[in-house]
Amino acid sequence: LKYDVAAVRPEVWPSFEYQTDVLRSTAGQPNPPLYVIPPKISDSASASKPQGFSNGPQAYAKPTRYSIACSESPKQLSGRTSFAFDQTTGAGTLNGMPFLTLDVAAGTLRVSPGIELISVLDTLDSTDVHRQLVLTCSIFAHFDFFIAAANPATSTAMTIYLEDDTCWKTVTADFLKPTARYPAIYVNASSEASCRNQCRADA
Repeated sequence: LKYDVAAVRPEVWPSFEYQTDVLRSTAGQPNPPLYVIPPKISDSASASKPQGFSNGPQAYAKPTRYSIACSESPKQLSGRTSFAFDQTTGAGTLNGMPFLTLDVAAGTLRVSPGIELISVLDTLDSTDVHRQLVLTCSIFAHFDFFIAAANPATSTAMTIYLEDDTCWKTVTADFLKPTARYPAIYVNASSEASCRNQCRADA
């Protein structure tokens, strides 16, 4: 008996990118989706391809799945606010609230922070007039070719700014003491954050 055996070694993406690596978003306002831009095959890699192999992105093995990991800044949010990603659904949450979705099969990124995330911005220990939370993210393309063995992965960086839709200016002023006719407006505002929350509710 005579057999012909062919051994194939997958060539994974050396890199990939999106249309931008910096994204600014406001709570309650979805951003347009960002799509994966595959790598272009290099001239040297093209020359090494056997006859009959096509060049271009299809010459590489496609990723089997995508994932994302993010860290937040300011750092004082540690332990109080955290980013979490569900590999099954592709949902990314911030402090348990909707923030983004990543198509785990195609890599399409949609940043759609829920309006509830305003409460996160209100608790920031910041004196900035226009508050923002910065997320430094890495998006991974995984190549799960092997069972019970280490598999390669390629990553690209993405910086996402979650910005407040309101500017808060600090003003020093004298106010009349509350009276029966003019009571205090926010009797339950025990902190600056709760005061901002109640101001938003009345806006």
